[in-house]
Amino acid sequence: FGSLQLNDIIWGQGELLWGWLPKWGIVVQPIGFVLFMVAAVAEVKRAPFDLPEDESVLGAGYFTEFSAMRFAVFALGEFIGIIVMSALAACLFLGGWQIPWVDTPLLADGSVDYGWLTVMQVLTMVVKTLFMVFLFQQIRWTFPRIRYDQLMKLGWVYMLPLSIANLVVTAFVMYLAR
Repeated sequence: FGSLQLNDIIWGQGELLWGWLPKWGIVVQPIGFVLFMVAAVAEVKRAPFDLPEDESVLGAGYFTEFSAMRFAVFALGEFIGIIVMSALAACLFLGGWQIPWVDTPLLADGSVDYGWLTVMQVLTMVVKTLFMVFLFQQIRWTFPRIRYDQLMKLGWVYMLPLSIANLVVTAFVMYLAR
């Protein structure tokens, strides 16, 4: 979308492709979305990438060392990571606060007309973020835990070459689109 600022990326996703399809990141970069989701699940250490929480840790790890509020704050920090990654995914791939097929009205000076639409945009962002949290949970409930060697193979053998190929193809398409 020509920028690394989230607000510019969201504004860029407010357009329509072919007059009817939202130009969301998931539409123009589906491989990037899959790579982002795999990396995000691994980053927040949720199943199937919850390798620090394997069976040997469940009986004598940080689960037993912390109790009461210490454990609650620790667990809350992990769940906040899921919400942050979900909000970031909603901004990058689902159009953020943009409502599909609804134009954001601008005033004569170029500023946004704040009103009822702002409330709807906040609700849209919340719904998209909650959808991504739901997707995170579905991934967690669907796939079994993987071993360290499988994680290394996934990262180095599959994800790195696929991400580099995605980058090269995207750069080529952007060059042709000029």
